[in-house]
Amino acid sequence: MLTFKDILKECDQEEVIKYLDTDSVEEYKEVFARLSGLEPVDTGCVFVGIDYTGCGKTDNEVAAYNESDLKESIRSSSELSSISFDEIADLSGEEAGKLAAITVLPTAVMYECSPWNEVLGFHVDRANVDSYGLTEFVGDVLFKMTFFSFSEEEIAEIREVIQDTMSLVDETRELDEKEKEEKVFSAERSAAYFSFQDNRPAEEKIQDMYEAARGTVRNRLREYDTVMELFGK
Repeated sequence: MLTFKDILKECDQEEVIKYLDTDSVEEYKEVFARLSGLEPVDTGCVFVGIDYTGCGKTDNEVAAYNESDLKESIRSSSELSSISFDEIADLSGEEAGKLAAITVLPTAVMYECSPWNEVLGFHVDRANVDSYGLTEFVGDVLFKMTFFSFSEEEIAEIREVIQDTMSLVDETRELDEKEKEEKVFSAERSAAYFSFQDNRPAEEKIQDMYEAARGTVRNRLREYDTVMELFGK
């Protein structure tokens, strides 16, 4: 399988920077130059470009996953293979809720903080890149790679802070229910504190919930179809 560095060599750098619609033109030129001198490191991760056009989400996305986890996700979400996009609008609320609960994609790799040589070694699928668009694929990846900084040194510092934060999150998960109630500011408590109260009639809220579930099913089906094209051959 190709790597991200392989397709980086193929893209038109000027077109990618134009696609990014940014004032940081010189910074991105420096990023391209820096990446050209790095050797890719294979970490067993793969990029997946998902086109959400016509689905519930408004933005397309190039996400990264552990390849073995992604292959396993095909088996765990096979129930989606029995439905088509045209049938989603006719799903009952209960049916939509059940399908929306299916997890197609595993936890994504947060490559905004990954070392750049590792990102260069992420695998890509030629057909997936072509379908998404080479310029758009590279541009969306570079945007995430430079989300926090154009400096690898600064990104390394941010990565350390995030890792420390995640350690605290793991410690919080281990608290018993009483400790969580005392120490964790839940979404429900936040809503009450800031007076975010939904006072609409119950029936209206339920119908909105069902429609949101149908939108989620559209996203899940698009994700499932994309993953199947990559690994279900």
